[in-house]
Formats: sequence, structure tokens, C-alpha cells
Amino acid sequence: MQIQHTFEDYLRYDRSNLLKSEYRKGNIYAMPGGTFKHSLLTSRLANAFYNSCADAQGCLIASPDMRLYIPNCQLSAYPDMMVVCDKPEFYEGKKDVLLNPRIVAEVLSKSTEMYDRQTKMPCYFTIPTTDFVLMIAQDHQEIEVYRRSTNWQKESYLEGDIQIDGCTINVDFVYKNTDF
Repeated sequence: MQIQHTFEDYLRYDRSNLLKSEYRKGNIYAMPGGTFKHSLLTSRLANAFYNSCADAQGCLIASPDMRLYIPNCQLSAYPDMMVVCDKPEFYEGKKDVLLNPRIVAEVLSKSTEMYDRQTKMPCYFTIPTTDFVLMIAQDHQEIEVYRRSTNWQKESYLEGDIQIDGCTINVDFVYKNTDF
């Protein structure tokens, strides 16, 4: 039988540990390490947002070191990138657990893609402030953009520009010098 942990148990564990972990419905899971390609895609995506609009719009970009907590799902995760355009809100006022991203992005890998799509993405859709969720393929050039409207709408981009909330993200820039 697996021990169930409270979210506060998880925070104590994760804050005191050198390795990152995620929390889901009372369970704590170790996170796998990333690859160079994963890191490259994450940083390029953040650069594209910053260069296109984030700074001008007063938005902030959070790195994969920032925890996100989604109370509706009892999930705490480390998305690959988050954009916050309002005043950042934090769990219990501590500045290491974000609650209100506008944009959430995940770089997909073979080992995490199903978890990212089946567990994390539906939870991202429940965050009231989140209007865009991006899934970035790592084994081929494709960025999926999920936009909130009446319901969530999916668009796939293999090349060219993506318009996201006044930002222009060039798919070719994100994937520049990436080997498949």
C-alpha cells in the first residue's frame, strides 16, 4: 500500500531535496532528467516569447524550476515554461509555487508524453487564468497550441508563425539547429 501525502508534506520534501519531484493526488513522483534537445527547445521557446512580446506587455516568463499547483487536480508540476501576465499569485504567499499562469508549455519526450497529455494537460485546462497550453514535439517539428474559447481548440503548427495573445512565435526559430 502506498503512503498518501498531503500537499504540505510534498512541499517540505521537494523544498529540501536536490532532485525535483511532482505531486499528484497524495503521491510524490521523481522527475526524470532532461536532454540537451529538451533544454534547447525550452530556452528557445522562452526566448521567442520574451523577444516577441512578454517584456513589452509586462508579462513574466517562468523557467522549468518554478512549481505550479493546480488545486482542482491536487497536482503540482514543473511545466517547461509558464508566462504570467497579471501579478503573480503564489500558494500561501510563498514565491516558489505559482498559481496563475496565462500560458503553460510542455516539451514532450518519449518517457513523459503520455503523462503530459493525459494527466497534466487536462489539469492545465482547469486553471482559470490559463488561456493557452502548448505541447512542443521533440522528435519532429510541431507545436500544438490549445486555445481557450467556449471550449479548448487545438491548432498544430509545423512551420511559420504562431499568434498567441499578441505574440508572434516562429516555429522555425524554436527548432533552429535541432536534430531529429
